[in-house]
Amino acid sequence: MNVKKIKPFQSRRERRIEQRRQEIMTAAAQVFAEQGYAYATTKEIAAVADMAEGTLYNYFPGKRDILLAIADEMQCIAEQLFAEAGSLENRRDMVFLVERGLEMFVARLNFTRILLLEALVDDVILQEFVQQRLNYIAALVATFINERIEAQVFREVDSGMTTRMVLGMVLALMLPVLRGVQAPPTPVQCHDLAVAVVDLLLDGLRVRSVVEDAALSQGVSVPVLC
Repeated sequence: MNVKKIKPFQSRRERRIEQRRQEIMTAAAQVFAEQGYAYATTKEIAAVADMAEGTLYNYFPGKRDILLAIADEMQCIAEQLFAEAGSLENRRDMVFLVERGLEMFVARLNFTRILLLEALVDDVILQEFVQQRLNYIAALVATFINERIEAQVFREVDSGMTTRMVLGMVLALMLPVLRGVQAPPTPVQCHDLAVAVVDLLLDGLRVRSVVEDAALSQGVSVPVLC
């Protein structure tokens, strides 16, 4: 699955603004992780971002807006992932999709960690920042599954139930990383995890035939449905 993403043209000023916003968001994720969202201050965030507090306000009205921007970025990442996926022609494409998702997760680990961990203890953050975006991502996954059912790539399944199972599987894999008790997966580990996830999704726990195992071991694509 070859993907070529074309970014819209940005002026030098727009790139500078976006860079500063990213620096503030990264600093905020660090401060939120250390202090907790409720106790974090814009003064502390500005200090970590190496700028005056007044400068920070040129980019964000307050810490709530920074958290919302972090949540929006995670949603944009999900949108980009499914846009890149395009049409899945074989098992290898599905591995690529899951692998890219894990890599994006690792690249924005601090953002994901603060959103999910704060949601566990703060109902407002759960409802206003996390739940809506999780619902949106779930809708993307369900649409993705339904389109492939219609194309007869996937068999008939309950797309809602399957979506919850897929998201739960990925979250379970990443939970120790989110808690900080396990190191983020390396690129090789992301690939191995993606292969394991796709194998389980497509094959369940059934025994594969000798022909299938031989084909997969040689990197030869096999039909998604067996």
